[in-house]
Amino acid sequence: MLEDELISGAFYALGKMLKHLRIKKGYTLQDITEKTGILPSELEDFEEGDDFNISVVKFLKWARALDCMFIFEDMGSSNKDFDIILN
Repeated sequence: MLEDELISGAFYALGKMLKHLRIKKGYTLQDITEKTGILPSELEDFEEGDDFNISVVKFLKWARALDCMFIFEDMGSSNKDFDIILN
C-alpha cells in the first residue's frame, strides 16, 4: 500500500537523520542511552531502518538528548513530512 511505503520512507529518513546528528555531535549510542534510557539496540535498529517500533516518548527523549526539535508539517503543504530545528 502506498501510504505504508510513505510512512516507512519517512521513518527511514528520520532514523538516518538522527544517526547523522548523533555522529555530527560526537555522541555514541552509549552516550544517548545514558541520556535517555533507550537501549543501544533500539537506537541502532531505528537508525538503520531495521525497526520503526519506537514510542513517541522515546523519540522525544532522543531528540532532546541531541538538543534538537522536530516540527511536523501538513503533508499536503509541501513534499516534506518534518523539519528539524537544532539549538
